[in-house]
Amino acid sequence: MFSSAARGNAHSPKEISEAANARQIHFLKNRMEITSVINSTNTVPSELKRSAVLAEVITDFARLVSPLSLFSSVFRDVPLQGTNKIEVPYFPLDATASTAWNASTGYAAGNTTTSFIEIEVDKRPYQGASFTSDELNRQPFLKSVELMRQKVSKLSYDVWADVLSLVTAANYGAAAFTGPSSSFDSEDMIDLKAAVKEWPEGRRALFIDSDFDANLMKDVGFKPAYAVAADAMIRDGRLYPNIFGFNYITLPTIPSNSENLVGFVVRPEAILFAMSPIQPSPDVIRSGTHYEMVVDPATGITLEYRRFGNSVLDNSQSYVECNYGRAKGLGAALKRIVAA
Repeated sequence: MFSSAARGNAHSPKEISEAANARQIHFLKNRMEITSVINSTNTVPSELKRSAVLAEVITDFARLVSPLSLFSSVFRDVPLQGTNKIEVPYFPLDATASTAWNASTGYAAGNTTTSFIEIEVDKRPYQGASFTSDELNRQPFLKSVELMRQKVSKLSYDVWADVLSLVTAANYGAAAFTGPSSSFDSEDMIDLKAAVKEWPEGRRALFIDSDFDANLMKDVGFKPAYAVAADAMIRDGRLYPNIFGFNYITLPTIPSNSENLVGFVVRPEAILFAMSPIQPSPDVIRSGTHYEMVVDPATGITLEYRRFGNSVLDNSQSYVECNYGRAKGLGAALKRIVAA
């Protein structure tokens, strides 16, 4: 499919999406056999090596980006055409009082509310690399994977930094906790739980800086394995997946936003996020750009790959990118945690 598109043949966005999904599913089912062949010989065409590298790194990218699903998110693996806007649904709290039964009138059906915000997919960060023809044909497969993993890791952290730039006092109000990491403990976690008592259980998340996470691990309320009814902290050095009813996410790169931000508790309606690839135009394809999509079948999270060559320098410029948009949702659905 992608080779056909590179030759200038027209394909619909749905066909490209289905091809990307099918290729990734095939790779996941046969990963061990494919990688063993590529590692053992240099006769495998560079195009196949590149496809295998992309199939490997999409798993890392999806893992790093998937916590965005704790917000109101839409991950589309169908390229946008004709518009760059996506409707993101969210579900505000229902404030309608319950109705008392009346035998003379029976039941009166109430209304449900599903809200939408239209988000423009206007963010397009990328990471680039340049490879010579010699490197593309002779470079060991594992080295290529590691180089690309570094690129997608930085790309994912930059996406996070941009999305979390929305978390400011102007958007979400006063902080629910203020203090250094050394003072943040299980008692403060209980206070945060009380502060969001009206939020639906199971839809609450806590994002926290690594220093604050480390101090929680020292807390005698969490440190013993028996105290958290699991051995994840001893075995994996982590408190998540959840504590005190919060989905627990540690992020080492939470931006301070010039307000000493170190974390926040949130429900999905606070931030709205949409991701969808943007297919290059036929003219761009005909000019020599090679385009591929790599999809994580479980989530629909999509990484895009573009490549074009320089005949004089005998090298290929490669770029991985993602296209997304984000917007503030409900201000009351997020409470900030700041260091000072």
